[in-house]
Amino acid sequence: MVSKRPGAYQCLLHAINYTYSSSFTRKNGFQNMLNNEKLAGLIVFTFAFIGVVANWTVAILIRKLPSLKNSFGRLTASQSIGDAIHCTIFAFLFAPMCFL
Repeated sequence: MVSKRPGAYQCLLHAINYTYSSSFTRKNGFQNMLNNEKLAGLIVFTFAFIGVVANWTVAILIRKLPSLKNSFGRLTASQSIGDAIHCTIFAFLFAPMCFL
């Protein structure tokens, strides 16, 4: 019995053809793609900036609280500093590249 459903490879080819044909052959297709990249950059910047503010605030406040001057507090501060650095890089290096 022969299956009439397309295979995964054929579905992938169809998706690629649809993506490129819909974004490049439409009128102003390249401009639409640039607008989508700018929108993505704006969304990334928004969430990354919230992460920057939240994680740096947590990292600073954990060092000031006497109840968190133990191993749990150090682990939490370390995680928060790592996340803050990651969000800072995304907010101020990656997101602006989407606008260029």
